[in-house]
Amino acid sequence: MRVSFLIVALLTSHAAAFPAFIGASNATDDSTEVTSFSPGAVLNMADHPFVPPTETDSRAPCPCLNSLANHGFIPHDGKAITPDNLKQNLMSVYGLTWALATGLVESGWQACGKFTAGKKAPTDLREFAKHNKIEHDVSLAHADAAPGEEYAPVTTDQGILQDLISRSADGQILTLEEVSQFRVAHEDVAPVPLSVVQQLTAQAEGCLMLQRFGDTDTVPVADVQTFLGESRIPDSYTGPKGAAGFVNIGLCAAKMARTMGDIRSSS
Repeated sequence: MRVSFLIVALLTSHAAAFPAFIGASNATDDSTEVTSFSPGAVLNMADHPFVPPTETDSRAPCPCLNSLANHGFIPHDGKAITPDNLKQNLMSVYGLTWALATGLVESGWQACGKFTAGKKAPTDLREFAKHNKIEHDVSLAHADAAPGEEYAPVTTDQGILQDLISRSADGQILTLEEVSQFRVAHEDVAPVPLSVVQQLTAQAEGCLMLQRFGDTDTVPVADVQTFLGESRIPDSYTGPKGAAGFVNIGLCAAKMARTMGDIRSSS
């Protein structure tokens, strides 16, 4: 899927590490990774009101990046984004650890970013929509890139998003298992199968949403609609309650992979 440009880069660089998380029972946490926020710190969202993008603004096929722009944490026009500014806001707004944020930004620039004299240069968000670089097919809320297109769509496909939301049994909470059901249903009919790395990436993307706006196993449907549908940080979000790093995202992705395997086995 393309929804979180972010974890795509993570797993592209670190996919080999994720199989080790399957069935792990004694993995360490991310407490040793340096972060730029204090757990429980409150974001002052009053200073960062939501402002929808204009037609001339640059956007990516990722609600994490687009939300940072829509709330003015990074330039609202989505242009000339610097790697240091992006990394800082991934840590302070979403609670990504320094190691994870650094890995994502470094990988993202290597795949899609601009360079000047061999150094990372300011880059527009749209560059992260280059098809099958960081972006890939089978998204939680975006249509696949059309055949032959260099860039994937950056706007939400409401039909795909509503399909995801409709998986909720009670209409209030979306569970990890229900996200897994969506992934199985869409991945198994994809015209071009996802690579192993892309599958792992997609699982981790879903986990990032579950961890930031829910409790890892569940997330409110209203927040999913807001975040994926509008690229807007949900009103209920007051800041990261803990760090999101390689270990806890990896463990959650491994759980989703096992859940998807169970769904396929039982069908």
